Order: sequence, then structure tokens, then C-alpha cells
Amino acid sequence: VFADVPAAFAAQAGVGAKATVRVPDRGGREFAGAVTRTAGVLNPDTRSLRVEVDLPNPDGWLRPGDYALVRI
Repeated sequence: VFADVPAAFAAQAGVGAKATVRVPDRGGREFAGAVTRTAGVLNPDTRSLRVEVDLPNPDGWLRPGDYALVRI
């Protein structure tokens, strides 16, 4: 899952940070994961940090393009 973290919270979104991902349009199921990669710099246009959260998805429930809420 890719997420853009506002600059005010970027310091807490380092590699290894725990994350919870929820997909509201599909019943609100939550998945636990962790930040595995960050862009390392803030996007100057949006003042946000792009992070990647890896999640287990053995049953394929998560689909590419799903909208999700990420809590780090």
C-alpha cells in the first residue's frame, strides 16, 4: 500500500513503523503491517512523505486500486 504522510507526521513514519490499513468500501476490514520503504524526502508540492506499507494478503482480499485509510 502506498500512502502520503503529511509533513507534521513524517518523523513517525520511518521504516519499521507499525501500520493499520482499513478498506472502508469493503466492510472496513483492517490489516496490520509495517512501513517498509519511504521516499526519504518530502514532496515539495504536497509537503508529504510517500511511504510503502507491506501487508499479508494470502487470500487476495486486497485488490490493486482499492482506496484505503492508513494509520501509522
